Amino acid sequence: MTQNNYSQLGNSLLNGNVTVDLNSVKFNNGVATITNRVPSVMIAKSSYIDPAIYKSTVVTAANGKKIGYLLYMNFHMDYDSQLLQVFNQFKAEGIDELVIDLRYNNGGHVLSSTVLGTLVAGQSHQGQTYLRTTYNSARTAAGEVGVYNIGEAANPETANGYDKISQAIDSSLDLKRVYVIGTRITASASELLINGLRGLDIDVRLVGTTTQGKNCGMEGWQKRAGNYTFTLYPITFYCENAKGFRDYAEGFKPDFEYDDTNIYPGDFGTMEDQLSGIALTWAATGNKPSFESTGSRASTGIYVLKPTNEMKSQFTRNMGGSRTIVKAM
Repeated sequence: MTQNNYSQLGNSLLNGNVTVDLNSVKFNNGVATITNRVPSVMIAKSSYIDPAIYKSTVVTAANGKKIGYLLYMNFHMDYDSQLLQVFNQFKAEGIDELVIDLRYNNGGHVLSSTVLGTLVAGQSHQGQTYLRTTYNSARTAAGEVGVYNIGEAANPETANGYDKISQAIDSSLDLKRVYVIGTRITASASELLINGLRGLDIDVRLVGTTTQGKNCGMEGWQKRAGNYTFTLYPITFYCENAKGFRDYAEGFKPDFEYDDTNIYPGDFGTMEDQLSGIALTWAATGNKPSFESTGSRASTGIYVLKPTNEMKSQFTRNMGGSRTIVKAM
């Protein structure tokens, strides 16, 4: 490929469809042998909106436990209505345990985090503090503090409240524990969920690696300079839970540490995905599981791990597939 035909291909993609042949080329004594790998494919430009709710499903363990699984990519207020629908489905199916997968979730809206916290905690914690924002000495001396409560629409951000928080009570699960998958990417509003639920004495069992450690938040301030208006987002507050805990700048350490960075993932929410398999097995049995390795990286440089037979036996059926509540956009 040269600079000229590279530019030509790029322009073709922007202006219309392009047919591509995917071939393998092997050289033997300078002679190239071309083998067609797959049938020709047509590619073109397209718009794609990555949904915040990537996947939700319910799996049944051999002991009859129903486990809800949610892969949540971003705390976005535009998806809070769909989040309520997901939990309505979980509630209708009578799930016993819940796995929330936040491995790729680096945060988002505090209000959306409060919605999810309410959906997990439920009526038994209604009115209790989920998050308290604390400011510098001057603002604190002036009596300024921000409080977000479970199931209550009133909040420091919106004068008329945020009704999705109060609506979440009707869809909530009143769980005593929840399994959370987290990684170094897991941050901000995701860590609010971990800290906020622990502040309510809900057992948050963390699987994966240490989270990022963003225990603070930003506020937008507009400043004008000449003909320009700049919007600045300085760090202005700490995030505390109901117990006043905020010291997680080093991140939350996992209860079950497992780094899948160099492992090709399987289908999320199934035993074919390593982190999902750990969380689902732990939820099904109440005991931390173990893994066995195939012991080979082959030529790919990727470790391939398989769930043990003991882990597989906890489920009554092959756990492939999903039921996604939110339609692809």
